[in-house]
Amino acid sequence: ALGYRNVRVLPLLLDLEGLTTEIDRRTRRRFDDGRVNVLFVGRCAPNKKIEDALRTFYHFQKTVEPASRFIHVGSFAGTERYYAYLLAQAKNLQLDAVHFLGPATQSQLNACYRCARVFLCMSEHEGFCIPLLESMACGVPVLAYAAAAVPETLDGAGILFREKNHPLLAELLGRVAQAGALRDAVLRGQAERLARYRRRDLAAELREHLAPLLEGA
Repeated sequence: ALGYRNVRVLPLLLDLEGLTTEIDRRTRRRFDDGRVNVLFVGRCAPNKKIEDALRTFYHFQKTVEPASRFIHVGSFAGTERYYAYLLAQAKNLQLDAVHFLGPATQSQLNACYRCARVFLCMSEHEGFCIPLLESMACGVPVLAYAAAAVPETLDGAGILFREKNHPLLAELLGRVAQAGALRDAVLRGQAERLARYRRRDLAAELREHLAPLLEGA
């Protein structure tokens, strides 16, 4: 559309194995307490629509699962005003147990994934959304708004929704959080998607894309 030719899409090389190594014990003790943890990982930025996640969590906590918690992991450097807005939103909704952790170490992030029951993504502008695959690798069901490259990243896995009906999403969140046929089916689909990703020789694809640029170097 911009007039460029020979455009290539470079594959992302992800270290998903790093998610299963060291787990921060303090973080795990803090959140592994029987509450249903709803997780979102990503920079604290307006395009992530974290306020929409809070609205769904409001209905989830008030009408579906009172013993629940919302956890956000991600830097808010440079977006302090948006972060303050989110804190005000949580206060106005009188939400209990909302945690903005800011940036995390790998071991802290690993602990959050281990404690999460569901991953909720409301973002409206994403490229290849790495936390979606990270959630799959950690066995966490994904509910995600079908925007930008999110459907491509999920590739038929997880649960996509196209309308932000917060009461209905709260009910769906509850069904996926509970052990049962729906949760099992979602996890099977995610495992298959992850297997497809892992079967690709991404290093070879990257070398192929870069070869024309490196030949004259």
